[in-house]
Amino acid sequence: MVLFVGILYEPRDVIAQLLERLNLHRPAPIYEAQKIATKHGHLLYSPPPYHPELQPIELVWGLIKNRIALNRSSNATDLNKKVAEELGKVTPENWCKYYRHVQKFEDKYLKALDDCPLISDAEGSEEEGEDADSSDEEVIHYSF
Repeated sequence: MVLFVGILYEPRDVIAQLLERLNLHRPAPIYEAQKIATKHGHLLYSPPPYHPELQPIELVWGLIKNRIALNRSSNATDLNKKVAEELGKVTPENWCKYYRHVQKFEDKYLKALDDCPLISDAEGSEEEGEDADSSDEEVIHYSF
């Protein structure tokens, strides 16, 4: 093992392994929006990954892609021009509509959380030796 910049590695490690080790030691990024919000006493919450229904920008990109698909480009320069043009056409009304749409999903998720029974290990929900699958609790499936 070799120590370099406080990280142990084997000389025969491949780049993928080295990058993985480096990423484990890399601090999480702190964005300017985070600094400003924290400075003014606000908390920022990020939506969970892989939930495009909670991202209004996904709806904006969908709108732009649909508009561009109606008038296709023949080269990258023309495409870049059309994307910039279409971005300029997105109105505050579009954004408000998309935020309301996202809020409907947020409300559904929050309601589903309210309807879920909370089970805490601290309360001794499972007796020692009792099989977790033998519970009489009803399994609830949610669909959105």
